[in-house]
Amino acid sequence: MSARPLLIVGAGSFASEVGNLARETGRFEPVAFLDTRLDYAGGKSLDGLPVLSLATVEDLALKPAAVCALGTTLRGDDLAHVLPLGLEFTTLIHPTAHIPESVELEPGVIIGAGVIVGHATTIGSHAIVNRGALIGHHTQIGTLAIVSPGANVAARVSIGERVYLGIGAIVIDGRSVGERCVVGAGAVVVRDLPERVQAVGMPARIVKKDIDGL
Repeated sequence: MSARPLLIVGAGSFASEVGNLARETGRFEPVAFLDTRLDYAGGKSLDGLPVLSLATVEDLALKPAAVCALGTTLRGDDLAHVLPLGLEFTTLIHPTAHIPESVELEPGVIIGAGVIVGHATTIGSHAIVNRGALIGHHTQIGTLAIVSPGANVAARVSIGERVYLGIGAIVIDGRSVGERCVVGAGAVVVRDLPERVQAVGMPARIVKKDIDGL
């Protein structure tokens, strides 16, 4: 089966990594990157592929699948400019990840190398679960959330939309993390966190409120 062309939304180092992940799946071949903030006709490239603007993306000869590779929980604003193009957002799963059939992955999810997801978990659209992260059973990961490398989310946890879990962060069983929270690297969440707070430390303590994400 031939690899399907893939457009990667984003033009930074994480987009480059996602391009490599896409090739390693054997199902996709990146053909271009899309920088929604470019205001010129072209001329930029990444990893030997063109970086397109919203004005030039329609010049692609084939209609590719797409994935959003912006490493920020604020990327919903960029997606709002891309969705009217009618692209089909796909899911990327590294071949070393373990994803049971009972797991629900919504469109646009990116699953990195070595990720393990437990039974009956749901991962919302355009969420990113990065290298080596562990997600327990019956857990909810919200739309546009980012689970960083080595994070460990236990069973029956609720992670809200646009949450950022830092490298090595831990959320213990049955806890909830509200929308747009930022949990620092290595933090251990032992109590529910309300929306829009930044929490750090072990156990995690709130150090900032009324944030929009990271």
